[in-house]
Amino acid sequence: MLNNFNAEQARQNAKNFKINQDVILEKILTGTESESKEGKRKATFCFPVDAISPDHLTLVEEELKNRGFNVSTDIEHSGTTITIEISF
Repeated sequence: MLNNFNAEQARQNAKNFKINQDVILEKILTGTESESKEGKRKATFCFPVDAISPDHLTLVEEELKNRGFNVSTDIEHSGTTITIEISF
């Protein structure tokens, strides 16, 4: 059977994707732990801008800062991706 999936459907799926602060925080903490075990002093994470509410992003940033991390957040020029850099 032929799969009729197309670019418009992919865009709609991406637009409808949502991620909450618990999932974001877990991904960042797990990734940062992994990076630190490799001797790295920072870790960078990218999330779709439409998937994260500003309130959730603020809560994640505050939690990371409370844990002693430096946090830098940037929305890329394309406006589609939020980049969060964690340093320690």
